[in-house]
Amino acid sequence: MTTLLLVRHGETDGNAFNLAQGHFDAPLNEKGRAQAKLLGERLKSWHFDAVYSSDSCRTLQTAEPLLKHRPELDVETTSDLREKNYGDCENYSWQQLRDEYSDIFDQILKSAPTFASPAVKLTASTWTESPHSHEKSLIATMRMPRS
Repeated sequence: MTTLLLVRHGETDGNAFNLAQGHFDAPLNEKGRAQAKLLGERLKSWHFDAVYSSDSCRTLQTAEPLLKHRPELDVETTSDLREKNYGDCENYSWQQLRDEYSDIFDQILKSAPTFASPAVKLTASTWTESPHSHEKSLIATMRMPRS
């Protein structure tokens, strides 16, 4: 049986200011780096056979502290784990999009990913054929569903 641990990236300045970041490649801020370090410490005794990440710097920076405890592992990156591309709306605040560009904001909401995409679709198609399909894998990703 495959076990997947999904990890959302640490905080960026865009998260702190509630910006639509999408594909914008923002690094972790000081708080995000501390979150990533804490994640690495909390998971240092967990066994993983593989670590997958989006190719964005914020997800890679989130995975790095975990890998310090696992020098035998490399992060396998894929653009399939990226957050949704918001195009020209990236780096606008969600409030500004709602207030000034309500038609675009409504389109974004209507096309928002559900829990079944993109990371879960990737896992359904990739891990059944992966060499790690019966092992434990960590996935550092961009967007997680909110409860």
